[in-house]
Amino acid sequence: SDYVTFTPLGLETTYDGNLLCADIAGGGIYFPIAEIPDWKDRLQDLPTISNPVLRAFVFLFGAIFIVLAAACVFNVAFTMFCLEKKGSITAVILFVFLFFFCFIRGLYLLLLPQGIISKNLAARYFLGEIPTFIFFTIYST
Repeated sequence: SDYVTFTPLGLETTYDGNLLCADIAGGGIYFPIAEIPDWKDRLQDLPTISNPVLRAFVFLFGAIFIVLAAACVFNVAFTMFCLEKKGSITAVILFVFLFFFCFIRGLYLLLLPQGIISKNLAARYFLGEIPTFIFFTIYST
């Protein structure tokens, strides 16, 4: 590896073959990150939800999110076809974002206890993280 030329925070570093070291002068809070060797082979070691009560709660919350997604579809239809007000486009956009947030989060919570997405990193990222970005988008519009 080319760790010899790697200089985080512009610090002078040394590499002893296993560790990258640097002297930090001054105060501050730093979070070191340790690389896990063979992390792709250790995906099966990820924690699973084996407690039946916890599994039931995760399924319940997933079902609640799916029901809320269906309610968002109803609200979009109601707003577009029944109210027909000039300013209702903002409400429609809000409900569309809310639908995607609820649907993806509900799908994630329904698939999580079954272990279907535990070994697929792309699915875990998409179903786990994208709703967070959608949630923040809802409240920034």
